[in-house]
Amino acid sequence: MRRYLIPTLLVVLVLTSGILAGCGQASSTSSLKTYTNYAYGYSIRHPSSWKVDESGETVLIYRSFNAYISIGTLGGQQLTAEDLEWLVENMVEELRIGTDDFLLISKRQLYDMDTPALEITYTGKTNEGLSFKAKCRCIIYRDRLYVVTIVSPGAEIPSEILAALNSFSFQ
Repeated sequence: MRRYLIPTLLVVLVLTSGILAGCGQASSTSSLKTYTNYAYGYSIRHPSSWKVDESGETVLIYRSFNAYISIGTLGGQQLTAEDLEWLVENMVEELRIGTDDFLLISKRQLYDMDTPALEITYTGKTNEGLSFKAKCRCIIYRDRLYVVTIVSPGAEIPSEILAALNSFSFQ
């Protein structure tokens, strides 16, 4: 099973880490909007001024090159918690290789979800040399891998972006 997961992992990395180019300053907003993806059965709340791009395989919610939420899904394989651990370890290794000044801050299992889930927090620099901080949650739900990544410029992730990540839920 794992030999098939390597190409899958690379696709997930491409879909979720390609969002790092062009980070700027995030601004706060108090009005929230809910994005629902009926095909994959999830929703997430985000600042209402942000744009939603569903044109690719990954849903991208963004504020014009400032801060991003990326949601990628992959299905068709029966994944276990052990597979998830292995996937995240390989994702970290790929990020270490492909991200300038990569630093893994934390990796933790999320116990508040009813399904296997891991979260990593890391920092790095874009190709343009701009610093960013990111959180990536990998969740197995109904034989599908969900990779929810938030990226923000600078050393801290604003509370509005963290709130968006924490609002991710299944329908």
